[in-house]
Amino acid sequence: MSNGVTKHSQELMEILEKSSRPLNAQELLFKYLYYLPLFLFSLGLTLLGAWVYLRYKVPVYNVSSKIIIKNENSNSNDEALEKVMVFKKAVNLQNEIEIMKSRKLMRRVVDSLGLNTTYFTKGKIKTSEIYNQAPFVFVPLSIADSSASIKYTFRFLSENQFKVNGDRSYFLNQVFRSPAGEFKLVPRRDLVPVMNMEYIVSWSPSDQVASDLVANLNVRVQPGGATILEVNYSTPNNAKGIDIINRLIKEYDYVNVEDKNRTGKSTISFIDERLNLIAGELDSVERKLENFKSEDKFLVTISSGNTGGGLSKSTASSDNDYESQISGVQLKIELLNLLDTYIRNRTNQFNLVPTNLGIEDQVLSGLIGGFNELVLKRNRFLQNYVPESSAAIADLESQIEAMRIKMLEDLKNVRESFRLSLNSIEKSNTKYISELQSLPKKERALREIERQRGVKEELVLYLRKKREESAISLASTVSNTRLIDNAVSSSVPISPNRSNVYRIAILLGLIFPVLIIYGIDLLNDKITTRKDIIKVLNTPIIGEVGHNDDPSSVIITKRKRNMVAEQFRVIRTNLSHTLAGIKCPSILVTSSVSGEGKSFISTNIAAVMALSGKKTVLLEFDLRKPKIVSTLKLNRKIGLTNFLVGNASLEELAIPISNVENLDVISCGPTPPNPAEILLHSRMNDLFNYLREKYECIVIDTAP
Repeated sequence: MSNGVTKHSQELMEILEKSSRPLNAQELLFKYLYYLPLFLFSLGLTLLGAWVYLRYKVPVYNVSSKIIIKNENSNSNDEALEKVMVFKKAVNLQNEIEIMKSRKLMRRVVDSLGLNTTYFTKGKIKTSEIYNQAPFVFVPLSIADSSASIKYTFRFLSENQFKVNGDRSYFLNQVFRSPAGEFKLVPRRDLVPVMNMEYIVSWSPSDQVASDLVANLNVRVQPGGATILEVNYSTPNNAKGIDIINRLIKEYDYVNVEDKNRTGKSTISFIDERLNLIAGELDSVERKLENFKSEDKFLVTISSGNTGGGLSKSTASSDNDYESQISGVQLKIELLNLLDTYIRNRTNQFNLVPTNLGIEDQVLSGLIGGFNELVLKRNRFLQNYVPESSAAIADLESQIEAMRIKMLEDLKNVRESFRLSLNSIEKSNTKYISELQSLPKKERALREIERQRGVKEELVLYLRKKREESAISLASTVSNTRLIDNAVSSSVPISPNRSNVYRIAILLGLIFPVLIIYGIDLLNDKITTRKDIIKVLNTPIIGEVGHNDDPSSVIITKRKRNMVAEQFRVIRTNLSHTLAGIKCPSILVTSSVSGEGKSFISTNIAAVMALSGKKTVLLEFDLRKPKIVSTLKLNRKIGLTNFLVGNASLEELAIPISNVENLDVISCGPTPPNPAEILLHSRMNDLFNYLREKYECIVIDTAP
């Protein structure tokens, strides 16, 4: 028992192994060639879909331009300054990219080009934008909610009359009202509206439009270009894209100049405030000197006579040099004091620090430049709607505070160096100072007051000079950008890519049939070709029979020579070789399920054997669903079941077929209630013994 089970399992494993073998290339080719019409239909369908998609898909073009960012003219080669100014080109370029992609800058573009309003024409299938081609201008007079978008449809009844949203009609230049606000259409002289054409006008807030435009903008550093930026914009309208890029670069130049001028304006404002302050201090010194001179006319005479007072001639000759040196150093200290006061004032915490004050210390100049750059960056963030509570603003403010502390420390160091210079000047002029100390107290006081006045006057002149220089610099400020290429649009759209769309369509046109065929194969549980049997079984095949549309069950006669008849004759020949030596062979025909053609095969095998001259009998052993007798249109009701129960003899069973010589049929008879058990009857042996003696071939049509 166990050996039988093991053998059966091995046979099953061999069948599964054979069934899993892949098809060779030739089999695969012929398999798919059979479905060639399906492939052609699928390809036609997908290519048609691709054409329709390309026909109605709005193409997107790329508009590009190039600009070069020139380096600022600075003393960055100085080692001390480079230690402080650590801002590298890459960082600066990234900052410029962020500025160009900012909503604030794009909003200026929107406002200058009037991009809040977009015009469309409505076709049968798609709606197309008409940029600068609308025959009218949509003018909002008042808007109820400036944060909401507005859309209207206009249909012109004549050159001057139109309908709004298919409702009321108005004339050009006539105000029409709606819950959204008041509007009017102003005609354009160079264009005439098309009658019954639907024009769609969409109005959106500037911030919303700017955000949409920025989403399609790409700014990058050109590979291999040190400071060259490539500006790209994706748009379905070439002319609109070119205008946007050109205006964006112009607005960027304006912003660049404004940032530079902001520092110059801050310097002028600082100088004006200090001039007012110093003017008051100078008036105070003048009044003090006037009061002092009015008290002692002798001192006034000495001072006005410029006699040198009580000084010797040699000392008096160096008086002017000494006073000039002292005044120059005191002037610089006074400027540093003014700058220190400005920086320490917390109201100026995020204000630009004046730069054009003639500060010679390069480290301090670098710190001021870095501080101003951080302040400008913070201002840009705030203008681009970055909240003050954000981490980016907090980080910038901490950097600004750290830079402010460094500036104050360096200011202290620079002032200390100037004080040391004063001490050095005094030590080198000891003779003059000793003689000055020998002068009367009032004369020395007079000289001190005059020195103070001289310092204040020199400071006023110096600040006025610097203010004039700042004003000239402000008027001559130019952008540090230069346009390399004007905006130009690509000649072919970047989306959709026609070749890629057709490639995908062809690929899908091939994939869909393959998937369908694969699904059919997965669901197919029928044997359709000779190879379906060969690849899983070693059983020899005696023949193949094609599909038959003949309603007659018996198609084999002496005169029939069609394809199916010849196939049965081939089967007869193969059976003759297979059954050679067997006196009365029994051929049993069965199938897996009902309706597969079992009765058709058994009937015609019996017929073809009979035509060869052998006495043949066909047994109808399908007791549940017998078909042979009814198909052959036989009326005999006595059959196999009658014999098995003892109601008929063997001689009564055979029914001769009139049109096929040597062929008899034994019907199943009445359908029994227990067909499986009745076939086990002992009289079955008597039946087959009788048939073997009387016939040369037995064909049995059994149940599935």
